Amino acid sequence: MKKFSFSLDKVLSLRVFYEKEAEIALSRAVSERDIVKNKIENIDAKVLEYSPIFSQDVDMSILLSTENYIKGLKVKKVELEGELISLESKVKLCIEKYTEKSKDRKILERLKDKKFEEWKKAFNKEEAIIIDEIVSSKMSI
Repeated sequence: MKKFSFSLDKVLSLRVFYEKEAEIALSRAVSERDIVKNKIENIDAKVLEYSPIFSQDVDMSILLSTENYIKGLKVKKVELEGELISLESKVKLCIEKYTEKSKDRKILERLKDKKFEEWKKAFNKEEAIIIDEIVSSKMSI
């Protein structure tokens, strides 16, 4: 009997490729989002770090420059939060694309497994027939 071959193997390998592409795009989007989250956390830490200066007895110019610095950090944080919102939607979109591509691949893999099981049953049946013929031919000799 001939070797098992799946007629849609090329399509399956293409779908695996598309799934990997979607996975890479998802990981990039998650990475970009995490970078922005880290920047926001760093800004929060800097604001907390420079806030105690106001409680100490310090020169007025230092207080004003610190206040301006904190205002600048807060403006930057608002910008990053806007960027974070857009990156969150990008991550959701990438997740949807990845699940779609993964589903497409799984459908073909299930079909391939089903066809392989059918081929295996037919192969075993044919093998049993051949063995029976060999046994019966030896008995008739």
